[in-house]
Amino acid sequence: MFSRFDPNIDLPFVSVIVPTLNRKELLESCLKSLYKMNYPMSNLEVIVVDGGSTDGTMQMFHNDFPDVRFIVEKRRGRSVARNIGWKYAKGQIVAYTDDDCVVDENWLKILVSGFDSKEIGAVGGPLFLLHQSKLIRNRFKGTPMGDFYLGDKKLSAKELITANLAVRRDVFEKNRFDETLIYDLEDIDFCRSLIATGYTSIYLPDAKVYHNINPKRLTIPSALKRTFPAGISFYIMERKRNENLFLIAKLFRNSLGGFYQFILRRRLSNFFWLVKCFIAFLSSIFLVTKRRK
Repeated sequence: MFSRFDPNIDLPFVSVIVPTLNRKELLESCLKSLYKMNYPMSNLEVIVVDGGSTDGTMQMFHNDFPDVRFIVEKRRGRSVARNIGWKYAKGQIVAYTDDDCVVDENWLKILVSGFDSKEIGAVGGPLFLLHQSKLIRNRFKGTPMGDFYLGDKKLSAKELITANLAVRRDVFEKNRFDETLIYDLEDIDFCRSLIATGYTSIYLPDAKVYHNINPKRLTIPSALKRTFPAGISFYIMERKRNENLFLIAKLFRNSLGGFYQFILRRRLSNFFWLVKCFIAFLSSIFLVTKRRK
């Protein structure tokens, strides 16, 4: 599609997709960071997919961001929004971030530099908490409310996150975001599908995005509230790749492993994994029982 990144040659046209719903102020910060990037505006489009906000988001666009493509999608869900986004995108590369994120000024240039061969289907980077202390970061590490960090070296990654992800356009010919995943794991599922269709995904540590998460959400009850939908999504993701009886055994083994790790380490991340696996295990039993009736 294009050769190894060189600052002296033209950069590819990129579409940046941002799903949103009733988070006008956070979205405003996100968009401001996108327009401050060290990337030519002539080679960039920003598409916001709105799930039907009622907080004045649309008016903000008319007043402050007239160049942003604003798409209203009545169906709710992050996977739905991401699929709608790439279908409207004009870019050779489709990049994703979230409405409560702020991107580094060199974020897009660094992501683009990772596409140095046709085998690379996706490139991503780390996600850091924007304001919280190291203590808070350590407490929520390993949960959906923590950061995402695979180290300080470039590497081939099995999993990336959609808050910091760029995808080669032709990847979507064979891969979609699974819209049945109700809350979490759509990014992991997408990366698994991408790899299964012969592509490679790359992690670049310098492509930085910062999660501007509300401190009120950084509580243990808030984290545990996400375990149920995460467990259901985990079951749906694993069901696509495993036979029912094998899946039951696998999820039960994961639950036992999660219980052992929690007893051993007593961390929130271990407890989150335990509950998620147990809910997925119960879901697998329910489905088999239901089919036999």
